[in-house]
Amino acid sequence: RAGFAAQFGDGHVQALAAMNTLAYLLDERRKVDEAEALYRRILAIQQREGATHPTSLAPHNNLAMLLLTAGRLDAAEREFVALLQASRRMVGADPAMTAIFLSNHGLCLARLGRLAEARAELESAHARLGTLLGPAHARTRAAAERLAEVYRRLGLGDKASALLAEAPA
Repeated sequence: RAGFAAQFGDGHVQALAAMNTLAYLLDERRKVDEAEALYRRILAIQQREGATHPTSLAPHNNLAMLLLTAGRLDAAEREFVALLQASRRMVGADPAMTAIFLSNHGLCLARLGRLAEARAELESAHARLGTLLGPAHARTRAAAERLAEVYRRLGLGDKASALLAEAPA
């Protein structure tokens, strides 16, 4: 990371990619505070540089997922809302990337106990991912599993079972 940043500046695409990889490794090692600080640094640099490429959304999703995994649900939810706004602005509402972020936001809403909102987000994400990536894709299956869990929590066990029965293995 330091080599690219020293030679090309911290806003260089390779420097940012290296920082994102390091933050992800810190996340994997459960160094939440260090990973969060690095993800936030990346986002600040991207904002300063006016990043508009869709790949610039990955660190934001990683930050939101880090916060979700760490149980900081309110903070994660705020990041997902901002991420979805940025994704819709950069790539539109229909691409798979936005649908993946929508599924992740739905998971966050479910963990917050906001089941009606989670259901709406996950139904939309699942439908989009099924159309864009196919029903057997891992992202589509993850959205289906998340949605089935929300259905179960809402007392819709039959709907959950039907959804999972139609999902390819």
